[in-house]
Amino acid sequence: MGLNARWLVSFALWMFPIAITLGVMFSIDAATGGKGIPKSDGGGSLVPPLNNGTTPEQRCDVFDGVETRVLKGHQAWVLTANPWGVNGANTGAICLNTNTNNNQTYGITSDPKSKFGAPFWSTTWNYPPKADGSVWAYPNIKAITDTRQIQQFKALDLNLGWAYNVGNANTTVITETNEAVLADNGPGNAHANVALDFFVDPDSGRSEQPDITKQGKFARAEVMIWFAAYGTSTFPLGKPDLTTTPPVTTYTDNHGRVFNLWIGFNKDKSTQKPVQVVCTWLPNTAIHTFDGDILPFLTKLTTDPKVGVAFEALQQANGYQGTLPQPTDYVGYIALGTEAYSTTGGQNVTFSVPNMGLEIST
Repeated sequence: MGLNARWLVSFALWMFPIAITLGVMFSIDAATGGKGIPKSDGGGSLVPPLNNGTTPEQRCDVFDGVETRVLKGHQAWVLTANPWGVNGANTGAICLNTNTNNNQTYGITSDPKSKFGAPFWSTTWNYPPKADGSVWAYPNIKAITDTRQIQQFKALDLNLGWAYNVGNANTTVITETNEAVLADNGPGNAHANVALDFFVDPDSGRSEQPDITKQGKFARAEVMIWFAAYGTSTFPLGKPDLTTTPPVTTYTDNHGRVFNLWIGFNKDKSTQKPVQVVCTWLPNTAIHTFDGDILPFLTKLTTDPKVGVAFEALQQANGYQGTLPQPTDYVGYIALGTEAYSTTGGQNVTFSVPNMGLEIST
């Protein structure tokens, strides 16, 4: 993609004041002459001077990320398009866009002076269905934080607002998620989720490594909190389909919303043996805003007897040698994003996160 096209797409994001929008759909086709999502070499930009302006950043089809520069004592972040399931085939594409603040501070909607806020960001993607139904990419924003044992946390307070929609116009602002458009019989026919991801391990170093291809060096457990699931092929490991398969247990948050737990395994591709336990919390309906402590989603795995009984049965049935997360295990990876499975006919969809903050208390 040429310089002018890159500038056009980025500028479409820059035009809308972050404080008063719920997200931006930018025109991919307009920026590329109708050829789909533009490609990017992943190049960065110069460090801007400290002022109250913003700097647009874009990454397309690359792992190269955008790391926020923040004042001392403020939460820092790294954002990436993360197309980990792409195998080199020239099909589909993804772009991640963000506006970083030149004053190196980020608030949240309820507290603009918060030290724990994140930059506005969005990702636009389109991919065809994979034969095995697996994920193409997990574009996300990851908290830069020290590894800590689960038992060392006092609270993990998450403040979140997001939107998902079909996106193909640079003058459209995402104000809400259009469930009908994203549905299987809608024009988007999107298969995706919105998920917060933890990786956990007894070893501090391994807890930072989610990649199960790193032989013997990856985290033992993955814990996910899904806030939405779209498409008939989008369901957690351990839940075989969209039928009434009962969950392992449930958790009710501080707003009375019920999350159901399923447990499954990530498997070695060559041997098909389970190598990483995956615990997924999924609400009964999509949750577009969340404000509360997410630590109970971790601690309940160590205290609820229903979880232990179900896991023991799964261990025996699958020949898994590992264990569930323990209070002394380390959390080394905390990220929020969307797992991109597929859309119909090359249709672009956009996931936007205009409001996010994470306050880690120990």
